Amino acid sequence: MNNERWISQDSCGYPSPFLPKIHGNPQLSKPSGNGLQSRFGDAIFVPMEEKMTTEKLNSLPKDVLVFMYQQLLESFEVLKTQNNELMQKLTNIEETLAVNNGKLYGRKTEKSESIPGQMAIDFEHFCIVNESELLVETLGSKEPTAEEVIVKRPKHYKSKKENLSNVPKEIIPAIELTEEELKELFPNGYKRMPDETYTEVEMHPATFVAKEYHVAVYASVPDKNGNVEFARGPRRGRLFGSDSIASPTLVSGIINGKYGNANPLNRLSNAFLASDINLSPQDMAGWCIKAADRYFRPLYDLMHQQMITESKLIHADESFFKVTEDLKVRGKNAKSYMWLYHSDSRYGSHPTFLYEYCATRSSENPERFLKGYSGILLTDGYQAYHKLANENPDKLTVAGCWAHCLRRYSNLIKAVSTQRAKGTVAKEAHDRIDAIYHVDNMYKELPPEERQKMRQKNVKPLVDAFFEYLKNVSPAIDKSSETGKAVAYSLNQEQYLREFLNNGIIPLDNNDAERSIRSFCVNRANWHIINSKGGAKASGILLSMTETAKANGLKVFDYLTYVLDQMKDYAYEHKQKPTDMSFDKNFLENLLPWSEKIPDECKLKIKR
Repeated sequence: MNNERWISQDSCGYPSPFLPKIHGNPQLSKPSGNGLQSRFGDAIFVPMEEKMTTEKLNSLPKDVLVFMYQQLLESFEVLKTQNNELMQKLTNIEETLAVNNGKLYGRKTEKSESIPGQMAIDFEHFCIVNESELLVETLGSKEPTAEEVIVKRPKHYKSKKENLSNVPKEIIPAIELTEEELKELFPNGYKRMPDETYTEVEMHPATFVAKEYHVAVYASVPDKNGNVEFARGPRRGRLFGSDSIASPTLVSGIINGKYGNANPLNRLSNAFLASDINLSPQDMAGWCIKAADRYFRPLYDLMHQQMITESKLIHADESFFKVTEDLKVRGKNAKSYMWLYHSDSRYGSHPTFLYEYCATRSSENPERFLKGYSGILLTDGYQAYHKLANENPDKLTVAGCWAHCLRRYSNLIKAVSTQRAKGTVAKEAHDRIDAIYHVDNMYKELPPEERQKMRQKNVKPLVDAFFEYLKNVSPAIDKSSETGKAVAYSLNQEQYLREFLNNGIIPLDNNDAERSIRSFCVNRANWHIINSKGGAKASGILLSMTETAKANGLKVFDYLTYVLDQMKDYAYEHKQKPTDMSFDKNFLENLLPWSEKIPDECKLKIKR
């Protein structure tokens, strides 16, 4: 055919704009002389390389031109649809990229600019900035006063003296002038005025003392056969046995350093070495695990029992980390999880934070932990919690977290800037949630019954309008876009997000749990990985003790030291073996962080 190509479809598989579709099964042959057209039934063929000039188009029959025009319109619609699909995909990709860039490099808070005074909420694990330079640029280089260093001034402080009242003081006498110097300065005489004073705060690094305990040993006078009897005086209780150098203060310092202040053990080991104490991370890890298993687990179990029986509402959250033992069994990408459960005095229980290591994220984990619980569970949108509530509808009610809902729209706004986001679905949804927060916070201090009434009257209409708006705009939004995903999440969680309207004790969000799990996340960033399941379980117990102590206004180091001292003495007095220790419930209750029996020296005198 002289290298001419005859086609009935273009190279993309769509009908050529200049060719009709072939109907039936025509037999193809070379077109007639002018090369413009050849009819075979309903098929017309035009050389692909040939340009249709005006003269050639005028030579075509009218019905052929009409047919070609119709084919052109059809092909145009196909190309238009294809272009719209590609543009939507490009928009989705750009939106996703902008959101991810915002998460990595953008502002880390979700502070609302539309509602004056809205609280800023930081949900990130840690901030990646040059903190020193940032603080100097923001606050200036003026040095703080002694009062500001010792304790942050409350909004309604009384006096500087009271701010320093709980800090040990040492009076440094004034350096006096000699009589000769005074006579030279005041020839006509002088009188002594009250001293001018100023304060400096000194820091004394940690000190170590190796205490050598002596045990009185007695021997009898040899009898007539030369036999001698021995007797020993009373011993003091030992924490981990006769061969261990660990004391309650040393172990408490290690636990507070690692779990209270997120310092990895190798960093603590180097800090101890700087004070001429050579303690390996392995030895310290062993002490932490032993302390958790022997002494703190009974307290953990008792706090767990009281949370389940007393609290009307429990916050729940979880975060992943890596455990070497799990990686060996389940593969290099295996994730283990630390689950957090939190109760508070607002819900009829004491302030309690309980962390639990679990190898998986299965719903069996909260089901086991919450066995016997009847009340409200405030969580994010994870289906494991919903499954648990669906299986126990008479006992468990799940309330959703509005902060999770808000965050999805906040990320979209931060990705493109507030100015460019005006008029978008994300901005409208974000502002509507802002209004819900703003109005609900007005009733925060009311009793639960009154708060529920005000919510039904003034907050419920805003919630209804929010979901009505999303349902109206949802059909026009691409479900695969970031905006579409945010809208779908909100509508899927509607049942749980509305739950706060039915009970005045339910907060709008799960921020309490998120701030608490953040402690673990900061620790995780420093530890990187935990070697054993035993270490992971111990970490959950010790995190629970340190965070609950903080929540109850205790000095973590002093409290842990007191508990270890009391429990080791109890175990010694009751002649218990380290591998089989048990404690009386009344004894344990007196050691709980909220017990009135806790000594005053373990309690913080001033709170932030």
